[in-house]
Amino acid sequence: MPKTGNVKNNGTISWTSDAIDKAGDMFAQARQDGWVNVLTGLGTSRDKRLGARFEPSARLTNQKELLEDMYHGDDIVSTFIDLPAQESTREWIDVMVQGESEGYDVEIGSLIMQELEGIGARDAITNGLIWSRLYGGSVILLGVDDGGETTDPLDLNTIRSIDWMTVLDRFDVYVDSYYTDPTEPKYGLPKVYRIQSSTYSGDTPFGTLIHETRTIRFDGTRTSVRRRQENSGWAESVLSRTSDIIRDFQTASESIANLLQDFSQATFKIKGLAKALAADKDGLVIKRLQMLDIARSIVRAVPLDEDEEFERKGAGVQGMADLYDRQMMRVSAATRIPVTLLFGRSPAGMNSTGESDIRLFYDHVASMQEAVLRPRLEYLLTILLNASDGPTRGVEPGSWGFEFNPLFQEDAKEKAEARLSIARSDDIYLGHGVLTSEEVALSRFGGDKYSAETSLDKDERAETEQERARLRILTEARDQIDSREDVPGYGLQTDEARRADACKTCAFADGNYCDRWSFAFDAGFVCDDYMRDDGSIDTSPRKALRIARQPRGRNC
Repeated sequence: MPKTGNVKNNGTISWTSDAIDKAGDMFAQARQDGWVNVLTGLGTSRDKRLGARFEPSARLTNQKELLEDMYHGDDIVSTFIDLPAQESTREWIDVMVQGESEGYDVEIGSLIMQELEGIGARDAITNGLIWSRLYGGSVILLGVDDGGETTDPLDLNTIRSIDWMTVLDRFDVYVDSYYTDPTEPKYGLPKVYRIQSSTYSGDTPFGTLIHETRTIRFDGTRTSVRRRQENSGWAESVLSRTSDIIRDFQTASESIANLLQDFSQATFKIKGLAKALAADKDGLVIKRLQMLDIARSIVRAVPLDEDEEFERKGAGVQGMADLYDRQMMRVSAATRIPVTLLFGRSPAGMNSTGESDIRLFYDHVASMQEAVLRPRLEYLLTILLNASDGPTRGVEPGSWGFEFNPLFQEDAKEKAEARLSIARSDDIYLGHGVLTSEEVALSRFGGDKYSAETSLDKDERAETEQERARLRILTEARDQIDSREDVPGYGLQTDEARRADACKTCAFADGNYCDRWSFAFDAGFVCDDYMRDDGSIDTSPRKALRIARQPRGRNC
């Protein structure tokens, strides 16, 4: 039986192949959750894949100076940080307030937009997003005047105005206390912040305390609770997941730049050069080479002897372009920004426009708008609408909202085609009675600009359906009466007699009376016997027929 090991004098163990195989077999027996092949070493101790493991990168979030240097000094980093935030607010929002009558109150919506512009809301939101992505968090201080202290929760009922918005990154804001009651909806979240800015002078020794309801907070990438505790209550920078990939790309880019410096190397071939250099005590060979180089630069020609040769040798760069493209695609995948936007590169390939990639990116930005911006903008607008000096004088409208304007801008032709398609759909809906002309008109042109969204007034539609049902029953009952000659009195009275018996409430504007017995019912003047307590008509078939025979109105 072969030996499995041999202890040498220096204390090391020399393993034979049998020992390695047995160790692999033991490892294979211990490994019960994967494929194992003892012949090839797959899944055993000889498997090179098993030597790989995840090694956490350097923690960037708490390295303020490094993050700032990367942001200000690396173009890929700055684009990765800025572009999603800038795109999310590029087209901004439209605020819609329901008017007293049908449609939106365009004037109030315009005043709200002016107020947002006056306090610099758009720039503040953009910067808040940028610094949160870079540092892992930021806070917008709201200059709200409600008569309370900065440590008091904001009182929406006493707000007079909101005058300014100031953006601070996470290194200027510290969490002073948290919500500690597990029964509260904000349990575990910051309650009071301490403003201790290292950027601006004039700070108090212990900083300024401010309640979280007087701020709008932005976080970086999604972060676990334990990692937040390590970051003093803040999230991780978005660079924590992408810095290594960006580093690899920039290293490859600089390597290519260095290679280009020696891309074409000039070479001289001189017979017996080595011996000549060894015997050249006066440096005549060196001087000869220098003269050749000077002559090549001056006359753009190289004077050579019969035993001398000159040529250029280029560095091999085959496949380098493909590798560089793969690096760009890897960075694009990590940052979720298309190559066309991140690197400013034109789309490659036949019939390639890059539109699909850009649309996917805009879908990503739109999801960020809904998840991150919408709740924060709703809170800001709620404060603004409750301000007594605001556009609504402190009276929050019963129905209001806002929408993000489209990121993908259509040209005139695309807009015309889209409207034509919507008009055709509306025509189909109108033809089948799904929509009314009033609903289409208000939905498309009721606001301050054209809208493709269709809005319905459910209460009005319910009233309309009730009226249609009433008229349908009335018409059916009247048709039954008009078709019967045996109805008492029908056709036996003269026009004068019918006019004499008719109720005055059925009179026309010219003083004449309706000469049809069912007109009173058709016009809605029904006898009290057939009116319900709630004012509706008892339209059961039997009573409807009897009502239709009544020649007199309700108040006769």
